[in-house]
Amino acid sequence: MRMAARGEGAQPISWSDLISRWEITPGLAVLGLVVIGSLLRLWNLEGLGDFDFDEVASVWYARADALEIIANIARAHPPLYYVALNFWTGWFGESEPLTRAFSIPFGVLLIPLAYRWARYYVAPWSAVVAAVVVAASPLLIFFSREARMYAPAAFFAVLSLWLFERSMRSGRRRDWIGLSGCIIVGPYVDFTVAISFIGMILALPWHWRVRPRRVLLFLALGVLGVAAMLPWLLLARGLQDSLPAFGTGDLGGPVLTEIVSVAWLDLLVGVEEVRGGRLSTVFAIGAAGLVLIGVGVVMARKRGGLILGYVAAVLTFLGVLL
Repeated sequence: MRMAARGEGAQPISWSDLISRWEITPGLAVLGLVVIGSLLRLWNLEGLGDFDFDEVASVWYARADALEIIANIARAHPPLYYVALNFWTGWFGESEPLTRAFSIPFGVLLIPLAYRWARYYVAPWSAVVAAVVVAASPLLIFFSREARMYAPAAFFAVLSLWLFERSMRSGRRRDWIGLSGCIIVGPYVDFTVAISFIGMILALPWHWRVRPRRVLLFLALGVLGVAAMLPWLLLARGLQDSLPAFGTGDLGGPVLTEIVSVAWLDLLVGVEEVRGGRLSTVFAIGAAGLVLIGVGVVMARKRGGLILGYVAAVLTFLGVLL
């Protein structure tokens, strides 16, 4: 798109020329998105009302000391979020706005993190588009304002994916240390963080031919992560109790059709109760289009082994969940 300039013999001015004249860099754009994303997540925080049932459970678990939290939460989720929430509410109290505010920093940090991860595959301004989707996503905004573990889990999942790429490409010790920390800590925030590790394993064939030593090092870290998580898997009675239900559901054609018709909306903008009408649907369509285009571009450039592996891991998880 071009804008006609006034004056005889004047050259047309492109949007890129305007951006250059205003000295808007991708870094400044991401910084602006961080500010906008923060405002969206802080807006009307006090007007969200009382805790819902799950948030009440979070506060109840977080009231105990660390050892009691570990004992109580073994029937449900990994304990790290609730231990951290215990310290947060100990400092700031248990009011709805302040308790929900614990999730906001994780949701805000996800914006520049998405940009940095996308930069491994696309040009700077294309990566800014990824940050726009994260900053404006109704689903991510919702979870960033909820007293639940989902915003921290999303942060650790993307952080681990970014550090995986950094470690495989640079081989720097600090990147490997950060990745090992995510491998150990992430699943203790929420089991879903482990999906990112499965995606990394599926991406290893892309790295084996040129980085075999780094692949072996990552596999060693994976063994360390499994060893670190094994005590909790043995302790988590809720996970064990849920296994007998595997495969007992009815997944006939009508059920699958209904699920597919709403699942993409649930994933992009949240469940029906919080979508916000047609505007959310328009956003979901646009976001889905951008995601498909981005994945297609990355695949065409043969750079997206990790993205492809992560998508495969997510789809497999959703299939098991169904």
